[in-house]
This record gives sequence, C-alpha cells and structure tokens, in this order.
Amino acid sequence: NNFFKVNFKKDKLIGKYLYYCLLTNEKQKEIKKRAGVTVIPDLNHFMFLDIKIPYASLQEQSKIIKVLDSINTKIEINNKINQQLEALAKTIYDYWFVQFDFPCLPPGQVNPNLEPGQVNPNLEPGQINPNLKQGQANKELSNKINAVCTYRQTGGLPFANGKDWYVYIILCEDGSFYKGITNDLYRRYYEHKTGIGAEWTKTHKPKRIIHHEVFNNKKDAVKREAELKTGYGRTWIKREYDKYLKYGSVAESGLPAHQTRLMMAGKMIYNKELKREIPLGWELKKLNELADTGSGGTPKSTIKKYYDGGNIPWINSGEFITSTSNFITEHGIKDSSAKLFPKDTLLMAMYGATAGKISFVDFETSTNQAICAIIPRNEEYIFYLKFNLEMIYDYLINLSSGSARDNLSQTKIKEILIINPPISLLERYHSKVKPMIDLILKNQKENQQLAALRDWLLPMLMNGQVRVAHSNGKRNKTQLDTVGEEREAYKK
Repeated sequence: NNFFKVNFKKDKLIGKYLYYCLLTNEKQKEIKKRAGVTVIPDLNHFMFLDIKIPYASLQEQSKIIKVLDSINTKIEINNKINQQLEALAKTIYDYWFVQFDFPCLPPGQVNPNLEPGQVNPNLEPGQINPNLKQGQANKELSNKINAVCTYRQTGGLPFANGKDWYVYIILCEDGSFYKGITNDLYRRYYEHKTGIGAEWTKTHKPKRIIHHEVFNNKKDAVKREAELKTGYGRTWIKREYDKYLKYGSVAESGLPAHQTRLMMAGKMIYNKELKREIPLGWELKKLNELADTGSGGTPKSTIKKYYDGGNIPWINSGEFITSTSNFITEHGIKDSSAKLFPKDTLLMAMYGATAGKISFVDFETSTNQAICAIIPRNEEYIFYLKFNLEMIYDYLINLSSGSARDNLSQTKIKEILIINPPISLLERYHSKVKPMIDLILKNQKENQQLAALRDWLLPMLMNGQVRVAHSNGKRNKTQLDTVGEEREAYKK
C-alpha cells in the first residue's frame, strides 16, 4: 500500500530518463510539497500525474542517460573496490590476530644453505633456473617460504645457521605424523607444504610442526630420526601429543607430569581474562595504555557566531570519513566543550543505536559529545585498533546495555582489554594494510567529486542548459556543450 506503479508511453519516454528527471532536487522538493498537504505526508498517483517533466527526444534521452550512467557506474566500481579492499584488510587481521596465522620469519630472511640457482619454487622439483644468481634465488625462495611458514605452523623454530641439523615431526591434517631431518626447518616445511618434500606429505597435507630437536652433526640427527620411527618412538610421540591436547604446550598446572616434552612450533598459552589461547609472550593491555581518548561537544545552535562562516569540520559518525558538510567556528570551539582531534583518529559512538560503531577520520576535526575519540600513540596501532574494536562489537553492545538508553562511557572504553602483539608484527601489518586504506580513501574522495558533478549536471541536462554532443569523428566519445547566455559554473 506504500507504493504505486508508474506506467509510461515507451514510444515517447525511456524509463531511466523518467527516473533521473524525478531525482532532481527540484522534482524531489515538488513531490514532498505535494505529499505534505495532510497531517501524515501522503503522495497518491493522482498528485503524481500532475507533475511536469522536461521532455526531450528519445535520442536525446539516451544521450543524457549514458552520461549520468557513466558517472554512476564509476561510483559503483569504486564502491565495489573499496568493499573488497576493506574485506581483504579485515581478512588479514583475522588470520594474523584472531587465528594467529601470521608470518613468523623476518622479511627477507636468507637461507645460508642455498646454492646459486637452487630450488626455484616455480620450477619442477630438481630443476634449476640458470638465470637466477645466488642472491636472487635466495630472495625469491625466502619470499615464498615467508608466505607459507606462519606462526601456528612454524613459529619459534630456530633459523638455519649453516651448521646445525634438526629432527622434526609434522602433524598432518588427517592426524598422522611425519618424521624427518633437515638443516633448515622452514625451507623443508615449505617443501612439504607445497608438495615437493616427501611422498607421504604429498597425500597427507601438513598442518604444523609439533616437535623439533637440534643436533650439531648430521649423523646424530639421522640416528634420532630412526629412533622416532620405531614402535617405541611412535608410542612416545602419541603420549606426548596427548599431553599437549589435554594440558596445552605450556601446562597451566605447572606439574612436570602434565608438561609435554614436545618442542612445539607456535606455542600458545591460555589467558584467563580472554578465556582463550594467545601466542606465548604476547600480553594484554588496556586501551588507554595504547591510545589517548577524549570526547567532543556541541556549541549552542542558537548562537550564530558558532556556526556562520565556520571552517572547522564537525562530525558525528561514519565508516571511513573523508569530508563533512557540518562546520563550526573558532568561537564554537573556544566557548564549548568541542575539541579538535588530529587526522587518523578513531571515533567510537557512545550513545543509542550506534553505540560501539567505529569510524576512521582522514582529517583534523571536532566531534559532538556522543563520540569518543581514540588517538593511537603509535601509527602502527591505527588500523590494528580499528579492526580490533570492530571485531569486539558484540562485546561493546553488551557493555553499553543495562540502562534505559544504551550507552558507553569513556571510562568503559579506556578499560577495554586489547591483545598487544610485538611491535615488529604491527609494523608489518600496518605496511601491508595502509596502501589498501589509502586507496579506499582516494576512491571515496573521487566518488564525492563524481557525485557532486552528477548532481550539478542532472538539472542542467534536464533543463537543456547542457547538451550532449558526439565529438567530431571520434567513436564512443561524448562531449558536453553549454547553451544559453548565462552558464552556471560547476563547483566541487
């Protein structure tokens, strides 16, 4: 009952042209005015049929549609790119800081055991790429190894030093174990993981290294490998792995009988406050240990000098905020509780239905009192904290409930517990994600300009002040010509 269908003469009108006509500010105001003649605004089809629209030939209508569609298409493409980029940044966050499957090798880690041209992962096993020099081979393979060897699979294992040998046990996804020796645990695990290691791991996919032992010569390593492959060795592996499943890699009880003797990769420890495991050595910190917080204010709307001619942005909420239409003056800042917050500040809504929602602001701005500004003390924490706080949104909702009006307070926000990874890992995450966020912001600003251009063009095209003409002799290209003596300038 809240809609009615509009039928039109298709030999005189194109549906999308009619849509664009009705989308102009002029027609939107007219429609709202017609609907507002009763206590409850109501537009019926009789009122609608009296509305006059600018008429053009079908050919001209098609040209107008093409121009406006091209702008809208570009905006939609940018929006889809932004959605994919943000989803990718969140996925990386989830892998690294929720599943703890983050790269655990230092960037550019070079294997001293590689000979010139040895093991190019793009070639078949045993093939050598003669075009690769030693440094190139090392770097190419190292990058491949870094991508495969994550903390949960290989974290904490010793790096190859060109001297030591290692016995290792791999847990496969089907629950079986593979035993072997190597002089480079990371390279060898990479080979098993990519199907160029051993026949067993080609059909039994490796999950992680659950044990390793270090020897200063190959002979002793071979001897220990043989022991682990005996019936006694298999029993020992199962017993120690069962201990790990029951008590963890670090037994909470501290009892020697409960402590597994497996030298696990990717050791985890149970955190009582979070009620989950986190990587060994990581710690919890309160938000106010990592960031400063503050809230804004609203200058009195009845005092004109607080708003008229203002050039200080004043915002309330959003996702990635790159602009605002609200501004206040220096007087508004000085005479109220409003404050200026720096670029790259995180904003958390504290009141009402949006409580707990997080925004990122790309410029210096002030806010109202319903927002808590979160200013990370180190650049590397900006996007980590943004996605961290988004991931605990349900927790924030529960934290804000319990009153007549759901709300958060700065006190509650400051006390939020944050897993604090090593700064080196945060630096890697920031360097990987920042280009994605920069592109999101660039696309968003471009969309704002495109929307402004579209909104300026829309009435001009409909009223005939701007016409579409094909360029001279150039296919699939259009140009806009202005007509009439007075021309309105487009302003961004």
